[in-house]
Amino acid sequence: MQSIDFKLSRILVSSPNKELTLFDMKHYTKDNPGNSKKGYVMLESQGTAVAIGDQHYFVALEYDRTICYYQFVGSDGVYFKLVNKFKNKFLHKEPIMAMHVDDKETFIVTVGAMADTFIRVWSLKGEMLFELNTSQVEHHKASFGEGNILLRSWTPEVKLFNITMSKDGKEFSKIERGTEMSHSDGVLEGACDLKGENGVSLRKDRTIQLWKLDPRNHSSKVKKLMDHDIFGHGELSVCAIHTVENEAGRTVSIVALSDGNDIVLCDGDTLDIVKVFKSPYGGKDTVQEIRFTGRKSVVMYCYSHKVGRVLLWNISALLSQLTGHK
Repeated sequence: MQSIDFKLSRILVSSPNKELTLFDMKHYTKDNPGNSKKGYVMLESQGTAVAIGDQHYFVALEYDRTICYYQFVGSDGVYFKLVNKFKNKFLHKEPIMAMHVDDKETFIVTVGAMADTFIRVWSLKGEMLFELNTSQVEHHKASFGEGNILLRSWTPEVKLFNITMSKDGKEFSKIERGTEMSHSDGVLEGACDLKGENGVSLRKDRTIQLWKLDPRNHSSKVKKLMDHDIFGHGELSVCAIHTVENEAGRTVSIVALSDGNDIVLCDGDTLDIVKVFKSPYGGKDTVQEIRFTGRKSVVMYCYSHKVGRVLLWNISALLSQLTGHK
């Protein structure tokens, strides 16, 4: 399993072969997607979580629960230079499954895997600044948005935690519980947009649930997915949501779904299929992550096989159509 982080045009991937790889989509071309690979470094053990800071690249190692951070130098065959690493006896009892670094690189947030149900915050020197026990049975997957953590466990809900800064916005303050996406049945996957205002979750009965996550206006709507041939018969296991506003101020959402092979984009209001992206590699790869990136309306997809692949499609024309922009 790969660990992946996105920031603007950069993608950082830690692979099972102990390789940490940096991609820059500014150099991506459809005819030669390999141009986007900028460089790599071999790690001491497999990286279980990665994060992209402003200047550095962070990875949590599985073997000895160490966090390392690197500077990209990219010259003379040496692509990464180790800047520092730290190990704290209170780091986590289980491997770190998700990690986040703030934009100014003043603190690191880590989420424990499985039975380690703690979220912890660290200085870059390895000092623990804060910890929160989520009180879940087990952690299954976590992802970070703009000031929030989306956490899925083995219980039928997806929880949102808010990262709070000081009043001047310069220092970390605390992590507090936010809203949640509650389900009566098993949930396969959950995601929220970058601002943590809208969410999407997939249930085992092939039902998709769309959420308003604002605690002052918390609501959801459930829709049964039609049995389109494009979805096949496999479980939908990956999702993402992107929200934009048109000139009239109306919010428009796009939901991305995958059963592990092809990727389908749906109108977030009607769930009508508006675009299908077929994998150029057929069934050889499995979709691991889908992310929408920034205001430029470009969507990135990550595939994983024996080697990591990164694919990119521009959806600006599609967004203009949905928002009513000319």
